[in-house]
Amino acid sequence: MIDPVLPRSGLDELTRGWIGDGDLLRAVAASRTDEHSWSERDVRHRGQRNALAQFADDLVRLPKSEREWADALPAESRVAKTVSMVPSGGIRWSETARRHGWPPSAFALRHRSRVTDETALAALAWLAMRLDEFRRACRSSPTLLRRIEPPISAMFRAVAHLEEPNPVQPDRTDLRSLRSSGQPWSVVSRIAALVTRVDDDPAFIAFELLYPEPDLASRLFHLNVFGEVLRALRSAGFRCMWRSPIGGVRTGPRLQCVDTHGLIFDLWFEAAGSRKHYALDDGAYVHATRSISGAGGPIGADIALVCEARKAVLLLECKWSSDPSYVARDGFHQAASYALDARDGFAERVWSFVVGPAEIIPEPNVATRLEGRSIILGSVSCDHVPALVTAFGSLSPLAMSMWR
Repeated sequence: MIDPVLPRSGLDELTRGWIGDGDLLRAVAASRTDEHSWSERDVRHRGQRNALAQFADDLVRLPKSEREWADALPAESRVAKTVSMVPSGGIRWSETARRHGWPPSAFALRHRSRVTDETALAALAWLAMRLDEFRRACRSSPTLLRRIEPPISAMFRAVAHLEEPNPVQPDRTDLRSLRSSGQPWSVVSRIAALVTRVDDDPAFIAFELLYPEPDLASRLFHLNVFGEVLRALRSAGFRCMWRSPIGGVRTGPRLQCVDTHGLIFDLWFEAAGSRKHYALDDGAYVHATRSISGAGGPIGADIALVCEARKAVLLLECKWSSDPSYVARDGFHQAASYALDARDGFAERVWSFVVGPAEIIPEPNVATRLEGRSIILGSVSCDHVPALVTAFGSLSPLAMSMWR
């Protein structure tokens, strides 16, 4: 089997102005493409654990004791100018004569002292605080925890015994300054830069920290398909407005999309609650399984684009796997079930498609001889989603014929 490569254009669309890093974690947790339940906290901890694994080699090179950290803290020289009535070390004779006459009535003094670099201390305090949080996130990985525990603990103790540091996240200038301060500060700079990316870079979180987890990869694919739909609608001139964030507490469509003629489309992420939202009776699935204990509530596709005015719906079931049978058979079973359920009083025209990796679905596939062509079933990859969405969005006979 060929391992598929996760596409990123849809995720780039989402992370480039539609959602941030916190929203991304909530969105990944909200996806239901697998049997496991992930909370936002679970997703965040998994990302932090994977980040720790990336810079563990650097961590173990840091000082292992408070004394080593105290000796390593860079210092800067400061000069204090004072006036004294009695002579002492550090007299500035020329300034004394100029300002206080001769013999002098007072003495101009200069004292030089070395103090800890406050920028380095603030950055170290911030990094210790963040790494302590990361350390708590990897309790389920004892091997990694045993490796990174000593340097993080030493850093945390050193900061706690230093002069009341104020934790401040270092900016690019601070990181550059630390990088040029020699060991261990060049290592501190590298780790701090990576921790900053964990906080601020959604694309890095998605592709470097979450994608290596198989369960989370399928959820990222779900988000990528959603982003592709959104990108296709915007490219076709639709005005797209958020109604609620992905993973938010409110149910209902996530975006309202209006075409150039004023026709309204609702874009759903997880569409199981769509029948209730549109005040419809239970669908075919609920009726067919009513007496089965534990059958669950209403079913729904991963993504739905609904046009109430035209009584039309596009359903997308996302299947991320290198197994063709799983993508094709399981995907078809679900897509067909969702289509049948939608035709039960929800929509007169239903397009229901499986979306899988391009390595598994190289070309679009369509079957249309169903219920007088009121149902269109098929399978596509992310590469074909824009054309599919554009065709459905126009709802014209010519566009629909492209998929027959």
